[in-house]
Amino acid sequence: MKDILIIDDSEKIISGLKQLLSDVKAIGSIKAAVNIKDGEEIVFHDRPDVVILDIQLPDDNGLDLLKKIKEELPETMIIMFSDQITMFGDIYKKRFGADHFVDKSTEFEKIADILNEKFSS
Repeated sequence: MKDILIIDDSEKIISGLKQLLSDVKAIGSIKAAVNIKDGEEIVFHDRPDVVILDIQLPDDNGLDLLKKIKEELPETMIIMFSDQITMFGDIYKKRFGADHFVDKSTEFEKIADILNEKFSS
């Protein structure tokens, strides 16, 4: 079973993601953090299999955490999640090592598809 961490400052988004991911059979647990500080603590303590990470958070930029996770836990799948992702997705992937990019305003449901595809085999 795979453990998921959602880092997003919107409780509504977190709740929606938890609901969406409840049907993904490979998921064991879903934790959430509303800022970078708490998210970083959970990442490096619990070592989740997947981190769904918003780019813009109140206490810092998610890209710094993305880089740190990929340096220290390269096996962790990172799904960047933002309404700004469309124009910067390829840059983030090449430069910072994110695995997937999802536009939260138009591709919300795509996250479940990504996880089902990754963990169904």
